[in-house]
Amino acid sequence: MNLVRPDLGFAAIWLLVLAAYVPFPTLLTPPLGVGVTAMVVFNIAAAPVIYYAVRWRLMLRFPGRKEVRLPSLRRDYIPILTDFIYLLMAIWSAIFLSGVIYSGGVPLIWYLTGDGRQYLDFGIRSISGFGDMLQYFAATLCVLLYCLTRRKFFGLLWLVHLVPTILHVSRGAFFLFLLQSFCMVFLVQKLRYRHLLLIALVLAISAGVWVGLGQLRGIRMSASDYSEVDQYFGDLPVGLYWAWVYFVTPLGNVAYGVSLHNDPHYFPYFTLAATLPTFLRVALFPAAGYNPVPLIVESDNAVSMYAPLVADFGLAGAVLCMTVFQVVATYAYVRARYGDLFYLLLYPSLYTALILSFFHIFILTPQFLAVPFVCMWLRRFMERRKSRQAPILAAAGQIAMPIP
Repeated sequence: MNLVRPDLGFAAIWLLVLAAYVPFPTLLTPPLGVGVTAMVVFNIAAAPVIYYAVRWRLMLRFPGRKEVRLPSLRRDYIPILTDFIYLLMAIWSAIFLSGVIYSGGVPLIWYLTGDGRQYLDFGIRSISGFGDMLQYFAATLCVLLYCLTRRKFFGLLWLVHLVPTILHVSRGAFFLFLLQSFCMVFLVQKLRYRHLLLIALVLAISAGVWVGLGQLRGIRMSASDYSEVDQYFGDLPVGLYWAWVYFVTPLGNVAYGVSLHNDPHYFPYFTLAATLPTFLRVALFPAAGYNPVPLIVESDNAVSMYAPLVADFGLAGAVLCMTVFQVVATYAYVRARYGDLFYLLLYPSLYTALILSFFHIFILTPQFLAVPFVCMWLRRFMERRKSRQAPILAAAGQIAMPIP
């Protein structure tokens, strides 16, 4: 059983959210109500049904195809993929350096020297997000090539890609980077006990970095910040309280918004606004700068993937949209398991958006919508490079070939 199966990932994260939410009635966790409960439970229950239905349909479409751990690539493709990593590095490095020049430094130095500027002041809006997307994509490609070749060089190259997230002091970017990279590991690597121990060590270090980045940014919380919360978390470390708040407040805000009985737009206002770069969103959808549902506490403004869907289409429409997303992610996963390089590199972003659906509608953000186009760019890049040396790939959609 693969740990990054879309149905398992979606069910696990939302069951964890419900387990952290339901037993603790507080200001931040109002009653879910029948509608919100039915919406979430339906999508959790539908996840395995969707997985087996899509898998069965693809088995009929591709008879004889078997699931594999690693895509089989001819050895002369490895340098081509490496060159593509260098190309992406050149682009995202140029974007990052432009952000440094534009912002007059990097957030890590600002926080260490008490400059007063925040990490949100760094970079060029929209352009920086595109650079982040290329950085994540190149990092997952480094992971794939490491698993294929076992060359330490690709591990070091992955660490180079991690550096900007630390300099940015962005916990969100750090988490997106790690989640996509770990997805690729679980997708292609047959895990043994030593691998699990190594992953546990990396996760422990990552948790320390997460807390450290928060402390650098001056984030401070105590369990008595909100009414009724201290009776549950007053004696626990503040770090655990942070984790609880991150898990429950997005769903709590949705439940609170639904309880106000505001009519949906029945027009993709917030969902369409999410797909646009910042400068276009501000110009065309000024109200989308606010949250799609009212917030319980203004400082806790995460609203989950359901919030814009509910605001635009109502509860039933949100269920339908989430189901469509589950189908798309499942299709990409099964094709990735067949060894198709295009879907193998596409799936980590879909999986990340699926796991983080409890927190935000990442799948409709520009940096996630651009990933399929980067995959198509890679396919074209490989075809053009190979056409100069040898026959073109066997088929545009079948990149996988055996290693001689």
